[in-house]
Amino acid sequence: MLRGMWWSAVLLSALLGGIIGAGITFGLDQAFGGSGGGSSGGSSGVRVSDSRGAAVARNGVDAATIYTQVLPSVVTIDTVSGTGRRRDEGEGTGIVLDTKGDILTNYHVIDGADQIQVTFNGSSRSYNATVAAQDEADDLAVISVSAAPSGLHPATLGDPSQLHVGDPVLAIGNPLGYEASLTEGIVSGLGRTFDDGQGPTLHNLIQEDAAINPGNSGGPLLNSRGEVVGINTLLDNADNTDEFSGIGFAVPISSAKSLISQATGSGR
Repeated sequence: MLRGMWWSAVLLSALLGGIIGAGITFGLDQAFGGSGGGSSGGSSGVRVSDSRGAAVARNGVDAATIYTQVLPSVVTIDTVSGTGRRRDEGEGTGIVLDTKGDILTNYHVIDGADQIQVTFNGSSRSYNATVAAQDEADDLAVISVSAAPSGLHPATLGDPSQLHVGDPVLAIGNPLGYEASLTEGIVSGLGRTFDDGQGPTLHNLIQEDAAINPGNSGGPLLNSRGEVVGINTLLDNADNTDEFSGIGFAVPISSAKSLISQATGSGR
């Protein structure tokens, strides 16, 4: 009889110990973000993942996937002005609009250029380009190349009127010669005006803090769906230099609608 009671006490003690231990383990998991069957929270030092387990950007956007999808639509633009000792070379970025070879960029990228060459991502071949239409007032231009339609991958254009301050954005371009660079940030302001006294006053600009530098000009500003909502155009800082200090501007893609229609006849 005493032996039976002792064995029952042992079983009861073991059972209580297991329940208490499980409770402590669960509590620690919840407190420190453990993976013991709980959700994969975005604790400090751990990259957030989407439902497929793919790593996403700090702002919750799958930047890697967007970059892969959009990069074939982004081109490098090299320009040459003058000859001999007065020869001036420049570099910018452009966005493929259609399979006919039309490319959108900034006016200041091709302004005064005697030669314009376009190189598609992943290709070593360059194509001579001609100016199809230009709009100095909005700092926009459409250039055209003769390339096989199979090698042209038009970008998807978005609606900048749907942007809000704080929305995540991405920029792709060739800053300082570093081709096909990706940066990310947020919309810092909308409806901005920029006037440096050296060119036309630009209106209705999208302010962003995604890093842009010389060479980004003409490249896409993308929303969280990978749609082009703006054309990265300029930066501003207290020193009036080309060094990025967190304030960049893009011309909204809606401002390019009439120019694109004029150049391509597409009515986009």
